[in-house]
Amino acid sequence: MRFVPFTAVRLIGVLLVAALIGRGPPRPPMPLSTRADGLSAVLHARLDSIPATFAFSVRDLRQPDGAPGFAWRMNADTVFHAASTMKVPVMVEAYRQAALGRIGLDQPLPVVDRFASIIDGSPFSLSPDDDSDSTLYDSVGGTRSVRDLVELMITRSSNLATNLLVGWATPDSINRTLTALGVRGVTVLRGVEDIKAFRAGQNNTVTADGLADLMTAIARDRVVNHETSEAIRQVLLQQEFRDLIPAKLPDGVRVANKTGWITDHQHDAALIYPPGAAEPSFVIVALSRSHGASETDVRRAIQDAALLIYNAMATK
Repeated sequence: MRFVPFTAVRLIGVLLVAALIGRGPPRPPMPLSTRADGLSAVLHARLDSIPATFAFSVRDLRQPDGAPGFAWRMNADTVFHAASTMKVPVMVEAYRQAALGRIGLDQPLPVVDRFASIIDGSPFSLSPDDDSDSTLYDSVGGTRSVRDLVELMITRSSNLATNLLVGWATPDSINRTLTALGVRGVTVLRGVEDIKAFRAGQNNTVTADGLADLMTAIARDRVVNHETSEAIRQVLLQQEFRDLIPAKLPDGVRVANKTGWITDHQHDAALIYPPGAAEPSFVIVALSRSHGASETDVRRAIQDAALLIYNAMATK
């Protein structure tokens, strides 16, 4: 484990007790720079002993763009397999095209389970046994609306819905929208479960900063307009998978998030609404790649880090 100076150790003890146990005497606010330095020491103390690569990007949405605010980054430019976090840009593109009148959210799309590999065009299918949502497979041969597919893709992380939407929206269009939004570090090449592409290293990729840029664009109403961005936020708020960033946050905190899992990877990208907040106040993105650490240890580390970050950012 990395050596931490004595002064940081004292701060670590205070913050860990206050954050993880929720007790401790009230303290006057610290300057942002002091709080960020103290948080960094605490987080490294929690994360550095885990045999995994962690990446975080934290933004304070309470400040205008470009204004100084609380922020913290760790390996934020490191590239990871996107896993299911790539479903957020797919949703953004679907809602953008709907807002521009190119398709209606209630327009039906054919439900098929036959897709073409980006490597050679060879066909492949998905399995309900390997999908976190199996209900959509009952609709194969019929149709479902764009709205239904987006909601299944995000709230239940449906792989079948994702491939249907990627096939309709196209990776090129998705990536052009990301560029237009100023998002760097997020690339969508294909749908999911394209094994030939995976073996060839042709994967969707993300960085913590890239996902934080995307979540910030959603929070700042940059996806077309307020109505479109708010609709996207409402879908993210319906997320059913809450065992990473949201897991240990205080009661009353709402989280609009999208998780992603694949072998040795656990990710989460979240907009955080403190109690009573009508708009998101913070962005927290956590990415991880295990180097032998158990899924449980990585998951608990992200949960603890998210709580420490939230408590530090919520301090006024």
